[in-house]
Amino acid sequence: EASRVTAASRAIIEFDSFLLRRPWKQANAGLASAISRAMETLGGGEPPLAEVVRHLQDAAIREMQSPLSLKCISEILSTPTRTLQQGLLQSGQSFYGLRDRARHAAAKADLRAGHSVADTAHRLGYAQHQSFSEAFSRWQGSSPSVFASCGR
Repeated sequence: EASRVTAASRAIIEFDSFLLRRPWKQANAGLASAISRAMETLGGGEPPLAEVVRHLQDAAIREMQSPLSLKCISEILSTPTRTLQQGLLQSGQSFYGLRDRARHAAAKADLRAGHSVADTAHRLGYAQHQSFSEAFSRWQGSSPSVFASCGR
């Protein structure tokens, strides 16, 4: 559904109201492409919801350098946030648990590749270095600096 606004002597502006409700497509074409590729890798049939969310988070971290919010994923899947959360809970998963697993895997890869703890924290969407360090310690059982220095 496209709308047209016309100014007689100036110009014509067209917009698609569907795209305006999906700002992630306009904001980052690379992310939209990565999301499409991630969805294609899921293959045919109807994959489990947790698998879809995991693929989306992995693609976002790879392409956008940050995980997606619950709201953004619900928009991508055209599913209300509450329905998305309930569907994940029924499969024994949580949105935030899946996001943390994606962050953990990306953090380990970054630290192994020699990225600093501060850069890794920022890339994964943590506002403060300390919050990342606490989360990493909870996931890994050691601080990110110890993990990086051990070269695991």
